[in-house]
Amino acid sequence: MPNPDDVVLVLGEQRVTRGQFHDRALRAQAFLASRGIGKGDRIGVALRNRPQFFEVMAAATALGATTVPIAWRLKREEVAYLVEDSGVKLVVYDEASASQMSGFPSVSLDAYEQALASTAPAASTRDPLGSYDMFLYSSGTTGKPKAIERDPIPPEVMAKASPGQNGLLNMLGVHGKEEVHLICGPLYHSQPIGFGSTALGAGHRVVMMQGGFDAEACLAAIDAEKVTWLTCVPTHFVRIMALPAETR
Repeated sequence: MPNPDDVVLVLGEQRVTRGQFHDRALRAQAFLASRGIGKGDRIGVALRNRPQFFEVMAAATALGATTVPIAWRLKREEVAYLVEDSGVKLVVYDEASASQMSGFPSVSLDAYEQALASTAPAASTRDPLGSYDMFLYSSGTTGKPKAIERDPIPPEVMAKASPGQNGLLNMLGVHGKEEVHLICGPLYHSQPIGFGSTALGAGHRVVMMQGGFDAEACLAAIDAEKVTWLTCVPTHFVRIMALPAETR
């Protein structure tokens, strides 16, 4: 039986337990429902790395909606394109992207937090950790971002790929319940959000880096949080290896 006191998400000094995440995800579910979000809808998330990113995705998935991660650093015209192309009904954003959100159906992180404080949790038995419906876009390096659409994966294929049945995490050798995963990149990219969600679903603790990637901060987080696995792009490794030997 999962322990509600187990820490599942870490951001700097912030610790979020399984019980806290579950409660907030249910409150978020009720809040999104009150804003008209339901089955088949899409909701945008334009947040820096923070626990709320995962709880909004959990809430949307529970309602039958799909999350569209939106890079908080995009220009207004780029946000407008994503909102129109994806058809999102609501965007949850923080202060980093506030200036780009005027005129769109959106809610600020401050307003979201105020709403959750006064919203009763939704009635749900679904585990909010790990399995989320997402509608991803490419980075747009060859033009405008392109929607990544694919047919649903058959259940029998997903069963073989699940963490408990010799799936990807078993292949990586990180299938224990005491694993700690470090997210080095921004959650609006498919790799950090994909592996982070998988780690949560497998019962791992997930540690998020704040701000942009910093090689020394990455090593410090690995040491302080006893990180057992992480995923990086080559540039991250180059920056780590460029540190003085005594720092590494």
